[in-house]
Amino acid sequence: MATVILTPRQARIGLNLFTGAMVVSVAVALAGLTWRIAGHAGAGAITVPSGGSGPAPAPDIAAAVALAPFGTPSASEAGQATSLSLELKGVIAASPAELSTAFISVSGQPPKTYKVGDNVEGATIRAILPDRVILANGGRDEFLAFPDPTLTPEQRRTIDDNVFRRMARFLSEENAPYFDRIHNHATWATAGVGMTGYVLRDPELVDRALNGTAHDGRAGFLRQVDELFSPDGYYAE
Repeated sequence: MATVILTPRQARIGLNLFTGAMVVSVAVALAGLTWRIAGHAGAGAITVPSGGSGPAPAPDIAAAVALAPFGTPSASEAGQATSLSLELKGVIAASPAELSTAFISVSGQPPKTYKVGDNVEGATIRAILPDRVILANGGRDEFLAFPDPTLTPEQRRTIDDNVFRRMARFLSEENAPYFDRIHNHATWATAGVGMTGYVLRDPELVDRALNGTAHDGRAGFLRQVDELFSPDGYYAE
C-alpha cells in the first residue's frame, strides 16, 4: 500500500475535520451519560479495557495517604465494591441528593426502589450517585456500581462484522457512485468509513476512505479536501 503524503493544506483541513468529529463523539458520550443519569439506562458506564500488558507494581504510598494531605474521603469516594448479592439496575438522580432513587435487584429478583437511609441485605444506603450507590456495610463504606458490560470476543466480532463492517460496506462498495462523488455528502461517508477503519484497525478501510473505492486517489477523503476547499479554507457547497 502506497504511503499517503499530505500537503499542509490537507493536513490543516483534515485536522479541523478530525477535531469536529471528536467534538461530536464527546457530545454523543455526554448524551448517553445524561440518559443514564435520568434513570433510563439498564446498564452502567461502559468500560474499555486498556491495551497494556498489565499494571506496573504500585509504589507504597501508605505513609503519605495517612497524612491525609487533601482531606479525608467522603462517602461518595468509597473504594471497595460490595460483595453483597445486589445488582444496580437504574438511578434517578435528584436535587437535593436525598431525594434520589436507586433501582436495585437482590439475588436476581425483580428490582425494587430504594432511598437514602434504606436497608438492603443488611447494608444501609448512605448516598445515591448518578453511577453508583454508597453502602454502609459492617462498619465500612462500599459501593454498588452498574454491571460491567464488557463484551466477550465473540460478541465483539459479531458487532464488528454485522454492524460496523456491514455499514462501511454499504456506504462504500455498495454505493460506490455516491461514495466516490466530490460532494459534501460523500465527505460524510468517507469520514465514517475512515473512522470505522481506525476503530477496527483495518488499513484497507482507511485507505478506501482516503483514496476512494478504487484506491487510486481519484476519489476519497483526500480528493474531497483538494476539490471542495479553496486555498483560503472556503468550503464550496
